[in-house]
Amino acid sequence: MLPELTDPRGTSDLLLNESQAALFTSMADLGGFFGSVLNMALLMRLGHRVLLLLSLPISACAWLGAAFAHTPAMLQTMRFIVGLTGSFTLPAGNMYILEVSHKKLRGLLFGLVTTSRQAGNLLIYAIGSLGLGWRTTTLICAGVAILPVPGLLFLPNSPRWLITQGLLSEAQKSLTFYRGALYDSEPEMNAIMDQIGENGPEKNSIMAQLRMMADPSTLKTLLLLLFISLLYNFTGYNVLIAYIVPILQSASIPMDAYVSAMLIGAVRVAGTVVHLAVVDRMGRKPLLVLSYVSCAFCIACLGGYFFVQNTSGYVNSFNWVPLTSLVIFVFFTGVGQPVIFILQGELLPTSLRATGVSLILCLVFLGSFTAIRTYSLALAFMGEHGTFWLYGGVCLVIAVVSVLGLPETRGRSLEEITERK
Repeated sequence: MLPELTDPRGTSDLLLNESQAALFTSMADLGGFFGSVLNMALLMRLGHRVLLLLSLPISACAWLGAAFAHTPAMLQTMRFIVGLTGSFTLPAGNMYILEVSHKKLRGLLFGLVTTSRQAGNLLIYAIGSLGLGWRTTTLICAGVAILPVPGLLFLPNSPRWLITQGLLSEAQKSLTFYRGALYDSEPEMNAIMDQIGENGPEKNSIMAQLRMMADPSTLKTLLLLLFISLLYNFTGYNVLIAYIVPILQSASIPMDAYVSAMLIGAVRVAGTVVHLAVVDRMGRKPLLVLSYVSCAFCIACLGGYFFVQNTSGYVNSFNWVPLTSLVIFVFFTGVGQPVIFILQGELLPTSLRATGVSLILCLVFLGSFTAIRTYSLALAFMGEHGTFWLYGGVCLVIAVVSVLGLPETRGRSLEEITERK
């Protein structure tokens, strides 16, 4: 959307200047930040399924509003609402999948959700390359946003959330629905109840949640997740998604920038498919470390290319480096980044999961907003090469922190993880 909205030679009837475009790019993250604050209470009270049923139609309406916007302010407002509802659907969808999945399939099912999201990004790139216009693109987004609603109407709430509300008989029915009538759900049900305790509903108050966060073991885990989740916003991936076409144009690659963007989107999907294949075999921790070490190398190579381009100007023999580096970088983010989202839900106890994940996402959206808004400042201060070298250093820090601080969660139930971590 952004290239078309900022191209005075294009066919768009609505144009954004530089400051309006920068604000438009970051409005979704700003909406996500405020939505995550609200989400702390909404997820506990409404549950994942109901929150999804409420927020998805609002998101579709916001996309429709964007499609018919005729002023920059209207377009930016709709972008803000899309980010707001996205901060509801992202943790609700992630936690719903994590809590209803069996421990042997949890990584696979979560990976399928991630793959579908990346396939959506690829769809947007494909529509952009066809020249259908940004208004058509937003109309398609509105249609996609409403698609999950009919299916959600026939699914029960998460059994773990139901137990936190004291609805034990409904929780038993939900667990039987997701495991099958022949599955002995009694041991799993008892393990969930043992962790949550008899006073599950009383733990839903803000003060009770804060007391649980103050527990040394829980606080350590929460701070570690907050740190890693904040860092990944500064690996360069969010900036790449927001500015993919300008970055490729700046690198003077011998290929159409929009086609290259489609290629990168396809590679991201391929990375999530590989994630599906290995996350429950290789494990979370080694996958995360390997991915971000590889990302650091690739983004450093991109920085090296820009350094040579800006100093000597002779890069004709190396014009394959930018696209190759970005393709490999995006592939490994597709492999490793979903692990961070999985761990956000796996490492926190059930009673605290909704509030903890919402708090983490507050920082994630704020970090993404900051990373995108400061990208142009970083370019002016450090140049393209210095900016991408900084992103490479952040990737290495994530790998080191993962080695030193994260436990392995593969093949363990959510209750086993929080008991043994």
